[in-house]
Amino acid sequence: QQAAKGATAGDQKDKKDAAAALEPLDAILARLSRKQDGGHAPTAADVKLVKEWAGTKLSAALETAKQGAKSKQSELQKKEDLLQEAIDGCSVALNYASGIAPLTKSLDADLKLAAFVDDQPMFDVLAPTLSNRSLAILTLLDSRKGPMSIERGQQAAFDARMCTRVKPKWEKGYYRLGKAYEALGEHKKALDAYTTLQKLDPTNSDYKELVLKA
Repeated sequence: QQAAKGATAGDQKDKKDAAAALEPLDAILARLSRKQDGGHAPTAADVKLVKEWAGTKLSAALETAKQGAKSKQSELQKKEDLLQEAIDGCSVALNYASGIAPLTKSLDADLKLAAFVDDQPMFDVLAPTLSNRSLAILTLLDSRKGPMSIERGQQAAFDARMCTRVKPKWEKGYYRLGKAYEALGEHKKALDAYTTLQKLDPTNSDYKELVLKA
């Protein structure tokens, strides 16, 4: 009976998560804004909600890309729209967490990391959110196949760099940083990032290959 209750609770959570993923970002922001207007400060749970919403959009965009969507203009547009939603969601989560223009979709390059030292739950959602936004920006730029926007590329590198500061022993941050620098044509910096990545896991042959190719 307890197992059945657990399964039911799990199903309800899955349905709730699916519904949240379909909810427009503006609707989520309106709800959080009303909460804030009621005198409730942003919590790690609020930030995590937006971060996970953005994660579903990023996953959907990457899945669309895997299905050979580049040959279909409508599917390509769908992927780009999903990526932009992912970027917006990550931006909201980061800005909301750091208290900078909390209910906007802007890419803000002034994260106040010191504010999170005494708030570990909030601190923990930053690294994956930064990593995801960096990936979403680079994927969107690659998808468009046009001249790379230096400003957006630098934002991807900034996010990855901040990710390594927030979580200095997390390999993914250095991987994202190397990819961003490669996209910007800054191969020396990409090599430095991949070299750090290899030091974190010397047995990983993929990391060794990145160093050799950089």
